[in-house]
Amino acid sequence: MSIYKKQAGSALIISIVVLMLLSILGAAALRATNSELGIVRDEIMREAAFYVSESGIEAGKSYLQERLSESSLRGDSSKSFILDSEIDNIEDEEPYLSHKFENDSEYSVWFQWEDDNNNSSFQVISNGNKKDKNVQTTLTLQIDRNESDTPTPDAPFSIHTPNPKMRMQGNPLISGYDHDVPEDFLCGGNCTGLENFDSEYDSMPAIYSDNEFEYLDYQDKHLDSPVETTQIGDSALDETGIANDYWIDYANRLLPNYDRLIEHDTDVPGNDVWGDRENPQITIVDNKKLGGTIDGAGVLILKNGADITGNFHFEGIVVYMVEEGDTIDMFSAGTPNIFGSVVVAGEELSDDIYFEDEIGYLGNANVSFSSEAILNSAHNAIPPYINIVSWENK
Repeated sequence: MSIYKKQAGSALIISIVVLMLLSILGAAALRATNSELGIVRDEIMREAAFYVSESGIEAGKSYLQERLSESSLRGDSSKSFILDSEIDNIEDEEPYLSHKFENDSEYSVWFQWEDDNNNSSFQVISNGNKKDKNVQTTLTLQIDRNESDTPTPDAPFSIHTPNPKMRMQGNPLISGYDHDVPEDFLCGGNCTGLENFDSEYDSMPAIYSDNEFEYLDYQDKHLDSPVETTQIGDSALDETGIANDYWIDYANRLLPNYDRLIEHDTDVPGNDVWGDRENPQITIVDNKKLGGTIDGAGVLILKNGADITGNFHFEGIVVYMVEEGDTIDMFSAGTPNIFGSVVVAGEELSDDIYFEDEIGYLGNANVSFSSEAILNSAHNAIPPYINIVSWENK
C-alpha cells in the first residue's frame, strides 16, 4: 500500500472522528440552546403573569377606593367582600374580582383583613396566571385606610397664586371672625351666622396671600378681622412655603371622587341643593356661570372661569383652581354667602392689561370664616384614601 493510500485512510478516520465530535458538540449546543430558550420562554411567561397579576392589583385598589366611604369599611358588621384574617389558603375561596383576557390570561382578586379587630388595614391579593402554560404569580398589597383631613386654611380668603391683584367693588365682605353656620340650612342668599366668641381661631386675618399683592378699588368696609385684615406670607399650613402645591394636590385628589360635575353645557335647576350638613358633597363647576338659588355643603371646586351668582349659600371649602393666564370674576353678582373658606391656588393669573383686576371679588358676596362649616362639611365630604404600606411578589 502506498504512503498516499495509508495517509488517505488515516485522513478518512480522522475526518470521521471530527465529524462525530462535531455532531456531538452540535447536539450539545442544540440542547444548550433549547435549554436557554426554555429559560427565556419561562421568564417571559412569568413576567406576563406578573403583569396580569398587577392588573388585578390595580383593579382591587380602584374598587377599594370606591368602597372606602361605605359602611362596610367603617367598622360595622358588614364585611361582605373582605375575608377574615385567619383564612390561610386564600385561593380556596371564591375571588371577589376576576377578569379573563383574550390571550387566556386571567387574574383573580381577594380582599382580606390584616387584622379583624383593625378596620383600617387590608390585604389585596391578586393571582395572575396563563392557564395553558401553567404559569402564575401572586402579588399581595398591604393597604392602610387613612382618614382624610381638611386643614384649616390661613384665612377666610387665601390666595396662593404668584403676583396676584384683587379688585373689590360693590358691597362684598370678607370676615376673619369665626362664625357658626346659619340656623336654617336652606337660606339661599339670606343667611346669617352668629360670631363664635369662644372660638380658638381668634387671630384670623380676612385675607392671606403667599406673595405681595395689590388691592384695586379696595375699601375698609370690605374686610373685617379681629387682627390685621391682610397677612402676607408665613402660612400656618406649611412653613416651607409650598401651600400652593398643597391645595392643588388637595383639589386634584378630590376631582375623581366628585358627587356632582357641572360643566358649560350642564342644565342646572333654578333651585338646587349640593349636599347638606349630614351628607356633604364634592361639587365641581367647570367653565360655567350659575345663577338661581342654591344651597350646598362640602367642597366646591371652581375651574376655567367658573362664576357663581344669584342666591348662593355654601358651607365648607371653595377651591378655585387657576390655570396660567386665567382671570377670575368670583361671585360677581347676587348675594352669595360662603361659610368656611375660599382658597385660590394654581398658576400665575393673567397679566393682560385688559384684565388687570385678575381676581374680581364683586357684587354683594360674603365670605365668613367658619371652623364649624369646615369641620362638619368639608372634612366629612372627603372619602378616606388608601395608602400602600408594602407589596410582595410570591
